[in-house]
This record gives sequence, C-alpha cells and structure tokens, in this order.
Amino acid sequence: MGRSIVLDGNGDLCGWFDPDKATFWEDGYSSDLTQTHVYLYRTASGAFLLNYWDHYQGSDEVYQRASDREVAEWVMRWGGPALSELPAGIRQIIEEMEV
Repeated sequence: MGRSIVLDGNGDLCGWFDPDKATFWEDGYSSDLTQTHVYLYRTASGAFLLNYWDHYQGSDEVYQRASDREVAEWVMRWGGPALSELPAGIRQIIEEMEV
C-alpha cells in the first residue's frame, strides 16, 4: 500500500506511515448521521492513529494521530488490543475511567 499521510487534530499534515506494516483493529463505528467507521492503528514505530472512513462517494479516508485519551476511549468502546499490550499511560487512563 505504501505511505499514507497522517493529520493532526487540526487537519494539518504531521507525518506518514505504512499501513501494511501497522496493526489495526476494525470494530469502531460512529453512531452519528455520517455513519463513519473508526479503526484504530498502531504503526510500526508504536504511534496510535484513528482511521476515519465512510461509504459516501467522494469522502476522504483520514488517518489522524490519536492522543492517549482517544486510544483509551476507543478501546473501552470497541475492544481491540489487550490492556497488557497498551502503554502504561493508556492503561492508567482506562483504570481511572472505572466508576
């Protein structure tokens, strides 16, 4: 597949990664009206990305760098990597989310 660009939270280019060398989990699905799918990627260098895409013609697939909080929320909603596979900071956020 080659290089795919990565955007920051403002939509600005902040890097690239090779999806073929990344691990991804595909169960995220937004319940908003756009019916956007949200996949979680971990790049070969260990960065976490959120991949947004939908079925609408003309819409762009977007890879966005994810904060630890965004990764924790995705994992809590959709599953994905085992807690033992996550960095300590993300595990701590998940533990703090317990009510």
